[in-house]
Amino acid sequence: MDQPDVRDGLRRAEEWLRACYKSLPTGSGWGHHVDEDPTEWGGTLDGIRGMLAVQAEPNSEMLTSAANWLRGRQNPDGGFPAREMKYSPAEATAWVVIALRDMGWHRGNDPHVERAVGYLRECVDDQGAAATTHRDIGSPRTLPTALTLWALALQEGLDDIRGLITTRLRLMQEPESKGWGIKVGATPNAATTAQVLHAVRLAGVPEDVGWVRDGVTYLLGRQKADGSWENSYDEWFTAELEGTPSRCVHYGTGWALLALTDFPADPRCQEAAERAVRYLLGRQRPSGAWLFEEYDPTEFVWCTTQIMVALTKWLEIRRAQPIGTLESDLTRVLRRAGAWARESFLYLAFGALLVAQTWEYIQPVLATALAGLELDVTGIWTNLISSLIWLALSLTLAWAGKWIGKAPKNRP
Repeated sequence: MDQPDVRDGLRRAEEWLRACYKSLPTGSGWGHHVDEDPTEWGGTLDGIRGMLAVQAEPNSEMLTSAANWLRGRQNPDGGFPAREMKYSPAEATAWVVIALRDMGWHRGNDPHVERAVGYLRECVDDQGAAATTHRDIGSPRTLPTALTLWALALQEGLDDIRGLITTRLRLMQEPESKGWGIKVGATPNAATTAQVLHAVRLAGVPEDVGWVRDGVTYLLGRQKADGSWENSYDEWFTAELEGTPSRCVHYGTGWALLALTDFPADPRCQEAAERAVRYLLGRQRPSGAWLFEEYDPTEFVWCTTQIMVALTKWLEIRRAQPIGTLESDLTRVLRRAGAWARESFLYLAFGALLVAQTWEYIQPVLATALAGLELDVTGIWTNLISSLIWLALSLTLAWAGKWIGKAPKNRP
């Protein structure tokens, strides 16, 4: 995938996003689409993140006006509303905290963020699961839990609650598929799994932890032949609306690409991300925007900016690994072999146990076959065992070196 093609796509998306910006007496920012007045989640906070992703100046009049309008939308309880959701969903509140952190504001220098963080903490139960509001504790869901972890991971001094939420997300993982659904017991999907993976990586969970690797394997297995992932939908009820459901949708390919960039050393993730980038560039509209669904011609701000953020993150990874310094074929093969060995450990262990138990029957047959070839059986076995020992030592040293070199980078 040529980086200039991606940069050109981002340039066109930026032009479209700038054209969607509105400065009105009632507020400055973005709506869900070009024909809508500014709103919070799905509009202004997404526009801010998209513009910052393409290196827009945070102190520009556009972004400062949008951010100040967004801060002014805070509810008395410290949370933020979201379009038709006039109450304070944890989802929208976490997204605002994330966007304001991108602007440079955190709980140490902005009272709006401090109050929002306090509100998010109220939405987390004693086991680390988040509900859409503090009144809904007892009905936790994955999206508010993952977004709350993401938002709190960007703040200083919250290690206790971050660890609690991380542990809870691990326990919310579906035991068979190793993916995550919109809540415990729901069918796992790619977007929700990507949300969790991105959040826990930001919270400092190493990429080679077993349950995280299992989640990555699930995500990779859900990629379609064209390089995309299925979109998904989330619906929930809150005590604030007395039986009226709230809904949101998730662009699967955008979420998956963002999560894959958190695993730059995994060749499987590199290859899947390249296919996703090709898919996205091939689906970009002449206007510069992207559609959520092909049958719906509405060009949503939140969908396009999500892709802008993911593509920018992918470009950053590519710049860190320019073409001339990408892994050699041998290194790539070794990494793939290591990944295969980790994923196939139980099968390999079972095979080794089976061979060990039946060796007394296998050995005479094998010795007879080798004797017929007039080979030095003892020498062959000696050399083979010696080679295996040296290979094990080399892999151990390489693995230790990888951990030593990467340990500081796993801190948020």
